[in-house]
Amino acid sequence: MKTTTWLRVFAASVLSLVWSATNGQAVTSIPAQRLTPAKTIAAVDEPMKGYLFVYFTGNAQSQEQIHFAISRDGLHYFTLNGGNPVIPSDKIAEKRAVRDPHILRAQDGKTFYMVVTDMKSSDGWSSNRGLVMLKSTDLVNWTASAINISTTFAKYSDVLRVWAPETIYDPVAQKYMLYFSMRQPTPDRDIIYYAYANKDFTYISEPKVLYDRGKPTIDGNMVFKDGTYHLFFKTEGEDETPKGIKKVTSTSATGPWTLNNQYLDQNASGVEGPAVFQLIDSDTYILMYDVYGSGYYEFCSSTDLTNFSVVKDISMDFTPRHGTVIPITMSEEGALLQKWGASFVSLRGARNPYINQKAMKIDNTSRTIFLPLTSGADVGALDPQFYSWNDSVMTISPSGPQNFTLGSVSYTVSMDGQASKTYTVTAELANNPVINGNYAEPELMLSHSDGKYYMYPTTDGIADGASTAFKVFSSTDMLNWAEEGTALDLADVSWAESYAWAPSVVEKRVNGEYKYYFYYCADKKIGVAVSNSPKGPFVDSGSPLITINPSSVTTGAPLYPDVFTDPLSGKSYIYWGQRYLAVAELNEDMVSLKEGSTQVITPSAGAFKEGVEVFFREGKYYFVWSRGTSSSNLYRTVYGMSDSPVGPITVPVGYSILSGDATKGIISPGQASVVQIPEKDEWYIAYNRFAIPNGALYSREVCMDSLVFSADTILAVRPSRSGIQPVSYHITGEQPNVLPLEGEIVSSNYYRLDGVYAGNAFSALKAGLYIRKDLYDDGRSSVCKVLIVESQTN
Repeated sequence: MKTTTWLRVFAASVLSLVWSATNGQAVTSIPAQRLTPAKTIAAVDEPMKGYLFVYFTGNAQSQEQIHFAISRDGLHYFTLNGGNPVIPSDKIAEKRAVRDPHILRAQDGKTFYMVVTDMKSSDGWSSNRGLVMLKSTDLVNWTASAINISTTFAKYSDVLRVWAPETIYDPVAQKYMLYFSMRQPTPDRDIIYYAYANKDFTYISEPKVLYDRGKPTIDGNMVFKDGTYHLFFKTEGEDETPKGIKKVTSTSATGPWTLNNQYLDQNASGVEGPAVFQLIDSDTYILMYDVYGSGYYEFCSSTDLTNFSVVKDISMDFTPRHGTVIPITMSEEGALLQKWGASFVSLRGARNPYINQKAMKIDNTSRTIFLPLTSGADVGALDPQFYSWNDSVMTISPSGPQNFTLGSVSYTVSMDGQASKTYTVTAELANNPVINGNYAEPELMLSHSDGKYYMYPTTDGIADGASTAFKVFSSTDMLNWAEEGTALDLADVSWAESYAWAPSVVEKRVNGEYKYYFYYCADKKIGVAVSNSPKGPFVDSGSPLITINPSSVTTGAPLYPDVFTDPLSGKSYIYWGQRYLAVAELNEDMVSLKEGSTQVITPSAGAFKEGVEVFFREGKYYFVWSRGTSSSNLYRTVYGMSDSPVGPITVPVGYSILSGDATKGIISPGQASVVQIPEKDEWYIAYNRFAIPNGALYSREVCMDSLVFSADTILAVRPSRSGIQPVSYHITGEQPNVLPLEGEIVSSNYYRLDGVYAGNAFSALKAGLYIRKDLYDDGRSSVCKVLIVESQTN
């Protein structure tokens, strides 16, 4: 029986309608059997030297288009056609919008097949009924055929949606097999189906079930390696959180399949659109996927397609959604460049060792570059040592040292046959951010066990803030931070799964040894973990410490812990609360609350939001917190004071101390932590801000600036790119004399017997036994015990 169908064909950028007669008889697949050696792809005239990435960019109809990007190493990509589509959707698709492009090099080595979802998402997630099949012999000119499953196959007339088609060659059937997910009212779940393409790649056989795991399953991606087919897919069941990537394997392209029931992606957020490709002349495979909630792609590497690790050094000058990659030759790359040009005629980075790589910003849209310099850079004779995507074919001018003290310097990058690009480059001292990557809510601590400063931030850059682990960083100067590994992983916490936020860490001497207590948020509760090292790993106590709001509180959540040990009484307190501030005294074990000690001490005038930090200075207790909307530049850092660690808190006039500066791109500074340099009235504040440029909530970075006082008033902090200079003082292993010395004492500092610094104001100390450390004018020091029999007054 013959059936006729109208197919829309795209050729040479012209829409035309052609009549096509195809055999309506479904192709019968050959039963699964032992594979004969697969037909190899015909040799191409020249070796593979680069990569083509096909993708779409978003959910608006203008973004549901096919885009191309290229790379030379498979890790760093540059968009073609100025970031514009290369094949307009309205020329090829019934819905006039397409998504999820998959590209395949055919067995002859010279033909290319591409399939896409025929869908406009604004019509709804169950609004599309088909796919588009495209064919090319040069990657530039494409023909296209739109297939509506519901009108073509009576068996699927009630299909709700057809998603993410891909193509692979089946050597048993000796045909190209399309596979994609479909959903019907019964059973009401996404199932992966397969069908075979006709010889002209314009039509398919009636779909059959390829893989049904009994739960919604989408975004299949199949790879053949060493006699085995690996079918990667996205889990989509309602009970699967986060949604991630798993795989099944088979010796046949059509199954049966064996499930590897573990998540292969390396991201705590939901991910989709897995695509695997092999690096040229390498045993390494790349699994890439779309971290769709956060707007970025992640790459992972593997040699066995089972064990994957994150690849950190990747870059794209565009924001892709669900796409695929194939290797290409230099001639094919040249044809693509001749047709569409490339944004890779651009500057990719700078190698000068005085440039702070953590803070360097290259904006290829505005063609501006900011070079953040570290101490010692010669701004008047600075050679950035710029490099491009391919230094062998691109020219960068000027070269050598340039004078940046007079203002910006223009640099031009050019390549034969392509339009040159000119960048405006500025350079200045900039030590912020202090750690590389997306982090927020930093906690600072000075450890007396090794004399190092430690920072414990929230891991950011994850959709909805769904982080699952805390890292720890150390420094001897508070400017250069080294990652020390994972302090705490929620995988080791029995009562929590996600939302690992806002740690607070304290050091305490127990039986002559230092112990460290790690208080943190998880699943909107507050827990505590303990370690013998400031680096961790910290071991959770086994149950959350705080699970609900105080009984008098009717809003907010039990979040953002801060623990403070009063240098006068030696008591330790925990503070917490979002939209309220509560405090309770900790028992000596530091992992339980003193019964009946909980109080609500929210500052008046509606000034409090979240994230309190408490410290003591010269007889006053300071409370620093964040207020405003954390997703906007209204978010800022403010403070109040008290004569007691449990309030009441007085909010002074002009209580804002850290606000955004949009002129510098500094947005939403908050969630502060404060540290004092021992024996000095020298203070520093660490905080998070939106990453520069284009940061947002959950895309933040950690910065540090000086905190300065005038009498008991905290002066407004000017959030800066320059940041702080290295701190020269830190605790050392030097042992002072235990007896007084001859000479002039220039300062005295007091410590509790457990080693906690109590301040340098004798008059502010309460009754008790202390250790006094005297510093002499010649740099020597001595210690002695002193007994204060009553509270001192002025």
